[in-house]
Amino acid sequence: MPAYLTQCSHHLRELQGIYDQTQEAWAQEFMIFFREANKAKAQENGQLSPSQLLVFEKQLEHLLHEEESLHPLAPKDSSEKGRTKQSTARNLLTRFRTYQQVVLAFLLHGDIPFDNN
Repeated sequence: MPAYLTQCSHHLRELQGIYDQTQEAWAQEFMIFFREANKAKAQENGQLSPSQLLVFEKQLEHLLHEEESLHPLAPKDSSEKGRTKQSTARNLLTRFRTYQQVVLAFLLHGDIPFDNN
């Protein structure tokens, strides 16, 4: 597992880049989600309750479901070999989906920082 997957500062930079390029509001919604999650963790001295964790897990799931419908997988061109090129936004959403628990690791484990700064 790459370390950057647990550091939300990387996610925030990628989301900001997508927002700067596309002006799509979903990128800002994800940035707000990560910042609010970090704020909640700080308010609870680094340890969220199981019910608080569940709320954030459900929020992430809702955001992913909503945005994946706006950024569906590009169709496979049968004449080309290999994987089909996806948009930057779709690639980030796929990474969030695939590594959902790792992305939220900073909430699950008090010793994992929000960023590496």
